[in-house]
Amino acid sequence: MSSIRVDRMWMYKRLVPSRTTVTSEFIEGVHQFIEFALMQPDFVSNGSIRCPCSKCKNSSGFLEPHDIRSHLYKHGFMPNYHQWESHGESFVPISRPQLGTNTGDEIGANRTPINPYRTMVLDEAGPSFNLDSDVFDMDIDEEEPPNQNAQEFFEILKAAEEPLFDGCRTHSPLSAVCRLLNIKSESNMSDNCYNQILLFLKELLPEDAKLPVDYYRTKQMVAKLGLRYEKIEPNVQTRLNKVTRNDDGGEVDAPDGCLSIFLHPGHPSGEMNGRYLSDKEWDAARIYVLLNCEEIQQFIPIFEAELKRNSENISLEEIDKETNSRFANWFEAYVLNLANNISDERLRDLASGPYKWVQTWPQYFTNGYRFHTLSHGSNKSTMNSGVCIKGTTWNDYESDYYGLLGEVIQLEYSNPTKKRTTLVLFKCDWFDPTMGRGCKVHNQYGLIDINHKKRFSSYAYELFVLAKQVQQVYFAEYPSKRKDSIDCLRQ
Repeated sequence: MSSIRVDRMWMYKRLVPSRTTVTSEFIEGVHQFIEFALMQPDFVSNGSIRCPCSKCKNSSGFLEPHDIRSHLYKHGFMPNYHQWESHGESFVPISRPQLGTNTGDEIGANRTPINPYRTMVLDEAGPSFNLDSDVFDMDIDEEEPPNQNAQEFFEILKAAEEPLFDGCRTHSPLSAVCRLLNIKSESNMSDNCYNQILLFLKELLPEDAKLPVDYYRTKQMVAKLGLRYEKIEPNVQTRLNKVTRNDDGGEVDAPDGCLSIFLHPGHPSGEMNGRYLSDKEWDAARIYVLLNCEEIQQFIPIFEAELKRNSENISLEEIDKETNSRFANWFEAYVLNLANNISDERLRDLASGPYKWVQTWPQYFTNGYRFHTLSHGSNKSTMNSGVCIKGTTWNDYESDYYGLLGEVIQLEYSNPTKKRTTLVLFKCDWFDPTMGRGCKVHNQYGLIDINHKKRFSSYAYELFVLAKQVQQVYFAEYPSKRKDSIDCLRQ
């Protein structure tokens, strides 16, 4: 009998007692499960994973994260799936099991760990293919050989199942080739460089290692899976067609069904890194995106009306705080409630929040500017980390925010429709915008003086801004020798 992990108790506490509402603990747990599964590359196929709901039971092929979430909310997890083995947890690569070799004392005696590359080959064969048919029991001395298609299938199935070399427990020939091709693609590696690396690997690995000898034979192997390669020639740039220095990519094509929040032009530059958002950062990013998405604006008055019904004397300031602290969870529950007739899957995906794993960049081009993070530009002669959010109230200056760019973060959301679902946030360190305390305006020239030792004590949700909202400013040390000006920068 399998033991129940205490931290996975939520998996089987889906509904609020005596109600049909999904618990917030279950919703958060499903988010964590999907994020974990998507981070296991050997168990993901084109952004899709297997569905562990009580109906699919990890056996209905690969589904989009949105579909997985809907299935789990509706049907719950399959019984006794506390260990996420089919999604990369404690995965042990295997070859095809031999009959009669398992004993009752072996771990997993009653179940076989999933080999994702073997599964990929079987998926390519189609649902009508029966692996348990007599084809595996054929007498090897039969005179009639298999046809060419069958022969190619069994060759690629063998490449998915057998170890890369005798004693290897981490890779099969097919898994090794897929990883190498992925590295080649992401690194923009030339065919000649790929061939040289294969030769070097041949020298490092045992003589029985089953790797192709070059790129041509690598392509022949994966072609048996129905995959093909096309070389796309880049456009040659000349003085007549070279893009401007700080080009942000221009207007983004707006495919049908894509939310407006994902259509802002811009592109990153430099070395990409990845990290997980903290819970505080994730909450801040989630609410900021929701409150700044045009398609979500229609729901904010509904939330505010509910606040006023529950507290007739609530002030505008209290409504603002409640909106920033509670609206995200309220909105997710609202779109999931069948009684509200919200059929737009895009809103459900946005309500669930971004993945916690994000990409970070040292540079970003948008609004005609090239922005550097403060750390990236610290030793440069130019100043590209100064940022400003222009306001629209009071006067030309009093609602403006000035700060320094700390991090460029690219968020990604669930992508069931294959539409664009990434956006970029700037994480900034803001100066105190209070006139007379953190900043002041030169009466004659309109220059802004900033006291860089006075920082903005904001709410947690004001960690981020959308990259498209930001203008670039340049800060210079205040030239005055007056003692009360030594802490000032001039914009």
